[in-house]
Amino acid sequence: MFVIAPSGPFWREMRKITTLELLSNRRLELLRRIRVSEVTTFLQELYKTWSTAEKRETNNSDGVLVELKQWFGDMTLNVILRMVA
Repeated sequence: MFVIAPSGPFWREMRKITTLELLSNRRLELLRRIRVSEVTTFLQELYKTWSTAEKRETNNSDGVLVELKQWFGDMTLNVILRMVA
């Protein structure tokens, strides 16, 4: 919530904490496995959606439409929640 907070002492302190603690290279490297795990799960689900849709198709269509905006939003939310938890 510090992103939408008005500039001032609170905002500066939250920015400092975020930069030094949450977004440091060390912390990002420690949490790398979470990002890798979520992207792997995302790709597996995308493949599963594609393969089940291809099996259901009776005609020769060129592909399957997938709403990636929702998928990326869900993946991002999952990464954030797992990193915080």
